[in-house]
Amino acid sequence: MDGRTYVVSGAGGKLREEIPEGFEAAHTTAWAAQAHLLLIEVDGEEARLTPVSGLLPNRSLHLMTSLTPGNEVVRPPIVVRQGLT
Repeated sequence: MDGRTYVVSGAGGKLREEIPEGFEAAHTTAWAAQAHLLLIEVDGEEARLTPVSGLLPNRSLHLMTSLTPGNEVVRPPIVVRQGLT
């Protein structure tokens, strides 16, 4: 929107497990009902967004997947490039 990419991550501590309504109106591309933090790596005109939901037993990051409105799995990282919407 207006040359910017807006990322809304998190539910303010309150998870809703119901599938959200109004995906198209909100320009939502993916969602997940899971607590997480968001790692963002910026390299020039590209940003890689990696949602992390915790640590695995071997202490590596447990990467969170999300779902599209069509119920397809989105695996991280999510790549955003400047000039693309």
